[in-house]
Amino acid sequence: MKKTMKMLTAALLALACLPMPIQAQAAPHGWYGTADQTAFSDLDEVDVKGMFDAWSMGQSTDGTTHVYRKSNVSSLFYLVRSRENVLRFTLREDTDAAMAEVLEVLEPYCPGLSAAYDAQQRSGTVWQEGRAPTYGERVGDFHSCYQIYDVERWVGERSDTFDVEFGEGYRPDDAAADAICKALAARGLITSFYGWGETADYNEICSMTNDVLSYTPGKLDAGAVQAYLDEALPGWTLNLGGEGHNEDHIVPPAGTSSIEVIEAAGEIYEAFGITALFLALESANDPLQGTNALACPGDVTLDCEIGMTDVVAAGESLLGARSLCDTEQANFDVDGDGVPSTTDLLCIYKYVLGITDTLG
Repeated sequence: MKKTMKMLTAALLALACLPMPIQAQAAPHGWYGTADQTAFSDLDEVDVKGMFDAWSMGQSTDGTTHVYRKSNVSSLFYLVRSRENVLRFTLREDTDAAMAEVLEVLEPYCPGLSAAYDAQQRSGTVWQEGRAPTYGERVGDFHSCYQIYDVERWVGERSDTFDVEFGEGYRPDDAAADAICKALAARGLITSFYGWGETADYNEICSMTNDVLSYTPGKLDAGAVQAYLDEALPGWTLNLGGEGHNEDHIVPPAGTSSIEVIEAAGEIYEAFGITALFLALESANDPLQGTNALACPGDVTLDCEIGMTDVVAAGESLLGARSLCDTEQANFDVDGDGVPSTTDLLCIYKYVLGITDTLG
């Protein structure tokens, strides 16, 4: 052991004197157009009284829908819904053998998923009805217990990132996400992992008719709605479409802002249970990502532990003998300057030896 430590120390000192290039690797995540949930952190959230909670968004309809105004001068808004029943991970190596190990880890939480997985389709579903729908049967009449799928398969592509989605009543407890993450990480199978609520679907929306609220004809009780407007929203008027018109309208006073209009739509929804009509722009329907559970300074090997293996992996990467994925590089960069270096390596080394009790 002492001999090994002396050799490692000598190697570290040698590295400290040599400017070594970092061996970069392509980003491991395959979904197009992804963005971190912080993309909405500086936007104002709008209270629409749960008006959009029943909207179907992406692959999941679970969770609360949050509404954000796109900008102070825009009439566009974002609907963002956390996916509380979905886990997401990225494979280190996209092979059949790796997926077989993943399914082995998932099996205690998703009985039957291993047998249901189709390697060619890159997906698998265990159905509550005990079988998949057949030709001529409505898919909507069937319900999944849980399913796994390549996130790109919906657009006919292939990636190394997968979602595991649980049907209502089948999601395991909160601790299961952590247990699954650690089990996959311990086997060296993944480079990212997102737990419950750490992914989200979003849509960009706008009003059907500029800043006028539109409603499906016949849904509004004219007398009750106008009485409500007179009391709660003075100056707003109800315009029933009549013959030849596609929608009924609630028209705000001149000068009413877009945010006031959508807030009024929420108040009307709360009072009458009727949702105004909005256009959803499908081009903005890409999943967002939150916090990667494997993002841990010092854990270069992504096994959820910090030890001598991380020191060795960091040293090998500086020598060009090992490539690191994005998560590994970020974990190596303990001082946060954006560049993994011998300084970071020494910090991890001292931490592992107990010389320091913090990283960075």
